[in-house]
Amino acid sequence: MRNAALVDICGTLFYSNTTFDFLDYYIKNPEYLRLRNRMKNILLIKANNIIYRIFHYDYFRAKALSYLKGMRKDVLNEMAEEFFHNFLTPRKNKIVWDKISEIENKNIPIILISGTISPIAEKVAEYMNCSEISTSLEYNNDICTGRIKKDNLRNKRKSLLQKNIYAPYSLIITDNIADYKLFKYAKEVIAAATCEKIYTFGIDKPADFRATDIVLTKRGATFKVGTEEYSIKMAGRFNIYNALAAIVAATLS
Repeated sequence: MRNAALVDICGTLFYSNTTFDFLDYYIKNPEYLRLRNRMKNILLIKANNIIYRIFHYDYFRAKALSYLKGMRKDVLNEMAEEFFHNFLTPRKNKIVWDKISEIENKNIPIILISGTISPIAEKVAEYMNCSEISTSLEYNNDICTGRIKKDNLRNKRKSLLQKNIYAPYSLIITDNIADYKLFKYAKEVIAAATCEKIYTFGIDKPADFRATDIVLTKRGATFKVGTEEYSIKMAGRFNIYNALAAIVAATLS
């Protein structure tokens, strides 16, 4: 499949960090609540971020998901359905959902691509009648082990290829700056900020943040966004997309 529209879930379709909101919605174990309090500690947050950058392992996330250990798969699916209707639905990002309607009217296939856990992503995809790629939980005889089988946080491009979903993508809608590695394969990118507007950025088409007056050299590139001039020391158009993502994030933060 080519020319699909890739859509993030957390912070994009919904104003929610869906994995942790799901856990908070159901898990009332005192040890879990203490973990969530520790996750507010700035020093521990920094330590977790360092571990994630070096080892690609999110300790907080892995530890939190361990509290799903022992739950049956069918029960988790029922929990995800209730969570979707009672928690997520009232938190829809209306602007993004309106854009989704436009995409559907053009008969562009939609792929939900997210780091959220599969019971949640599957329920959202069922509601939207589309496909999804998400983080798979590990099960033993349909009993959750509390561990991740396949993490989709940092592996979205690889996961797409494994599902025979190829570039170019017609559109990417995400609030996640970590998705920048996919941007160079997209015809259009929409930054779904948690505000009253969604923002587009790109090179070839009109956009809210568009790189113009591009000069490519062996050592880098120069370009303009509006009246501001930028210079990067990395060659290739795809690095301009990466720079645009950073410019959008800095402007909207």
